[in-house]
Amino acid sequence: MWSQSDQAPRELPVRVVPHGIAANIDGAPEVACVGNLMSRDVFALRVDDPAELAACLMEIEPNRNVPVEDEEGRLVGVVSWHEVICLVGRGRTVEETQRMTVGDLLEADPISVHPDTPTTEAIYLMQRERIDCMPVVVGGKMIGVITQSTLLTVLDDLLVHGHASL
Repeated sequence: MWSQSDQAPRELPVRVVPHGIAANIDGAPEVACVGNLMSRDVFALRVDDPAELAACLMEIEPNRNVPVEDEEGRLVGVVSWHEVICLVGRGRTVEETQRMTVGDLLEADPISVHPDTPTTEAIYLMQRERIDCMPVVVGGKMIGVITQSTLLTVLDDLLVHGHASL
């Protein structure tokens, strides 16, 4: 398993193409490592944000997980859609729910990967841990996320077209 590193990701012979997907010199998207597939436009919450904000963000954005950062921008956890749903089903009063923060819901120390992590390893981790999103982290700071949805899109392109066309 790859560990977080304080080193920046190694330079790859790629160019940036739409949707933040990298491409090799031939113009075909490079899918060998997570850093080339991750989404860089990610909303993150803070531990003291209202729990309701996590639910609202998940409703607006098509994400089932929202990363949580501390004041210095270091990844401290992830709030999952499952936790938000369970919040409603745990029999709390409206007043109790309104007082809850993101910190009350987050899964601390989430599984994360480095941008250089092979895509196949990320897929294995997501299957083994039964998660559909992993933060991509360098030096403790999140620089993006890799999602099951992105990986399925790449797989579909590879199977249908013989190459990823993101």
